[in-house]
Amino acid sequence: MKFRNRILLAVSLVFMVVLAACATGTSTETPATRTPRAETATPEATAEVVEPIVEETPIAEATTEVSNIVETAVAGSDFTVLVQAIEAAGLVEALSAPGPFTVFAPTDAAFTALLEALGMTAEELLANTELLTSVLLYHVVAGSANAADLTNGQTLTTLAGLDLTVTIDGATVMINNATVIVADIATSNGVIHVIDTVLLPTEVTEIATSSVEMTEEAMVEMTEEAMVEMTEEAMVEMTEEAMVEMTEEAIVVEATEVPVVVAPATVITNVCLVADQGGIRDGNFNALAYVGMQRAEQEFGLQTQIIESDEPADYEPNMETCIRNGANVIVSVGFTQTDAAIAIANANPDVFIIGVDQFYREGQPANIVSLLFREDQAGFLVGVMAALVTQSNVIGGVYGRDVPAVVKFRHGFEEGARYINPEIIVLGQYTDRFDAPALGATIAEQFIGEGADVIFGAGGGTGTGGIQYAAERGVYVIGVDQDEYLTNFGAGDSPGAEFIISSALKSVDVGVFDMLAALAGDMTYTFLGGGTYMLEAANDGIGFAPRHDSDLSDEVVARVEEVFGLLKAGELETNVDPVTGAFIVEPENMQPETMMTAEPEATPEN
Repeated sequence: MKFRNRILLAVSLVFMVVLAACATGTSTETPATRTPRAETATPEATAEVVEPIVEETPIAEATTEVSNIVETAVAGSDFTVLVQAIEAAGLVEALSAPGPFTVFAPTDAAFTALLEALGMTAEELLANTELLTSVLLYHVVAGSANAADLTNGQTLTTLAGLDLTVTIDGATVMINNATVIVADIATSNGVIHVIDTVLLPTEVTEIATSSVEMTEEAMVEMTEEAMVEMTEEAMVEMTEEAMVEMTEEAIVVEATEVPVVVAPATVITNVCLVADQGGIRDGNFNALAYVGMQRAEQEFGLQTQIIESDEPADYEPNMETCIRNGANVIVSVGFTQTDAAIAIANANPDVFIIGVDQFYREGQPANIVSLLFREDQAGFLVGVMAALVTQSNVIGGVYGRDVPAVVKFRHGFEEGARYINPEIIVLGQYTDRFDAPALGATIAEQFIGEGADVIFGAGGGTGTGGIQYAAERGVYVIGVDQDEYLTNFGAGDSPGAEFIISSALKSVDVGVFDMLAALAGDMTYTFLGGGTYMLEAANDGIGFAPRHDSDLSDEVVARVEEVFGLLKAGELETNVDPVTGAFIVEPENMQPETMMTAEPEATPEN
């Protein structure tokens, strides 16, 4: 575990190092001096904002048209590693957003010094979304702060929710223990300052310190004698009887327990993602699936395609188009694509399918894997949070269609709130669409009128519309799937961003990448064709997002972390079926769960 954390830490540092490369032609030997800004020195950027996620290879296109933070980094000499780091953390969209942002970027020398201290090479780099994101965001501050804007003793709150301290001594500017050596590198969505030392949050510093405990001398202790202790005689103990204990019932495999096996005979080369109506810019699970595919594209050199669907009738034709265009694996996103995915899998046994949020009750083909999540656990966590912060004792949820994933989020949220306060009033409303933000806003308005002071949105664009409406009116809100503070609230730039207290997270990007890696020939992963890959609390497949700019207290965060630990250890259950989302024991006085349509005459989607 220590070695893995060392690798993860180093990945995050690549981001900062390559950003430093954008300072080509400037001195990196002496500290930058602070000079007052001329009023016309740095005009407001007027270039067209790059879409957070685009259908064609976004990094390759980011050249000269617009120079945002990501594109400036791409222009550096080590852009390939940078792209991998940003995509692994899922920050392409966030750092391409209008911002503005201030980035403190360590130099190559700072990066090299840290690698030497850890005793590792760049080739050993791996990625972990949670740790990588925390370190990257510790170097990013919302708003554009030039050197002349900084004051001695000033505190800067990073996007990681942790503070940096500014120290000014004459012409020298320091951020924590790092010296600013090149200041005010302008980009269209912010400014970059190059620093001579990597900034590490306390928890990561502890990891870095402990990771070097295994020295070369300690590794020598693993002698050849110890390595051969598992003899042929010991292997014989795994009898046929022991091997058949893994029955067909054990189709749910934890991410941390995936066995190491030989990859399928057919190694993929071309991946096609079929999004549902939300599209890959939904800031939710379609976008996350795209991030996972992007990461696999970079690491394995895969060709990729994207097809967005306007309506359910498009799903199967879109998958057929993928195959005609050379795809030998399809990432099918959303429960509503289940029937189309099964039909395509049966008709094309040589094509692999990764079904996100899809559960196949009977006759699941061997070339399709069900990628499921314990949304009930993620919902439970933010339900606990909502119950701890409400003042009115009334909270609400704006939901999309009552498909299993959404039902799990809703019921988990409600049960988490009742876990804290059995008497709490929990409002909730399903809708017939995932792309109706105005409908979501209408529902949020209704709930606020009924006294709700916390709104949870779990319904794609519909849920996002609800929480954006509520946050703009000073009501606490909670996002879903990925950290919506970084996506749909513009990393703090959108109105009401200070009222998003968290998001219920599900690692769709990790699940998609893991299955693509297995099909691409990475023998450390297993393609679970014919079965289910379940991501849950026990393998960090779900969680909750940082509080960012909100005033959520340390006590509330600590209580939610405590509940997370109980779920992770299996000491607490959600009372929600992990596959269907139904209550295991129906709550007392349960009210009917109705569906609201986007338009009075509209026919609900099937």
